[in-house]
Amino acid sequence: MDKFAEEIEKVCREVLAALIKADGGELYLVAVSPQLIRLHLAGAYSGCPGSPIAHEEIVVPALKRVAGNAEIALTVGWIIPPGAQKMGTDT
Repeated sequence: MDKFAEEIEKVCREVLAALIKADGGELYLVAVSPQLIRLHLAGAYSGCPGSPIAHEEIVVPALKRVAGNAEIALTVGWIIPPGAQKMGTDT
C-alpha cells in the first residue's frame, strides 16, 4: 500500500469510523487512488436522510486534509460493495 492510501485508511479507521459508529453507522473503504476515494456508509446510515450531511460536514473535511484534490464519492445502503473494507479500531 502506498503512503497516500495509508494516510487515507488511517483517517478513516482512527477518526471517521468512530464518529460514524457513535451515530449507529458503519464506514467502509471501497477504493483509494490519488484521484478518487470511494466510501460506503451502512448500518443506521442506510436510508438515513442525514447521510448527505455526514458526507459534507464530517467525511469530506476530514479527508480533504490528507487527500488534497481527490474526489470523495460516498454511497449509502445495506448492500456493501464488493471488496469494501470495514473501518474501525475494532475490525
